[in-house]
Amino acid sequence: MVADEVRDLSGRTSHFSQQIRGLLANMQVSIEATEGAINQMAAQDMTFALTSKDQVEQAMIGIEEMNRRTGQTVEELNHIAGEVESSVNQAIVSLQFQDMVTQLLGHVVRRLEVLGEIAGDEGRLSAALRDTADPEAALRLMQSLSEHVEQLSEKLSELKRSVSNNPVQQSSFSSGDVELF
Repeated sequence: MVADEVRDLSGRTSHFSQQIRGLLANMQVSIEATEGAINQMAAQDMTFALTSKDQVEQAMIGIEEMNRRTGQTVEELNHIAGEVESSVNQAIVSLQFQDMVTQLLGHVVRRLEVLGEIAGDEGRLSAALRDTADPEAALRLMQSLSEHVEQLSEKLSELKRSVSNNPVQQSSFSSGDVELF
């Protein structure tokens, strides 16, 4: 959207510049024609020649004013382009930060899921230890829970390895590589 605005503004500036060039070319032709007319009429009427000279001077003042306004427009376009560049850079940093946070939240969610499973196992183990009426059933439950704890331990080890290979590890915003999507 910002790029479209800049392109539109650039197109309008180009069109405006073309109009100015056309006006300048027309003015040049008019000036040359006026000079010829002045030379022809100089012998007839000096007053008319002086009036024409004033008109030429006014035309030159108009041209100088157009040049000044064109310069201001170019300065404004340069300023807008700088602001657009700054905004685009800020948007990129924001997208990178959002991507990093999303990846880190994914790691946290996976760890919380494993911790939830461990807490559930702890509850079942506690219930089995309280229910000592059937020791064989308690022993089977404890063996089953032991196997499940071993699986959870493997999941935790895998999570630890994946965090060690964290793609969003970075010590500051001014350093490090971040790949977008």
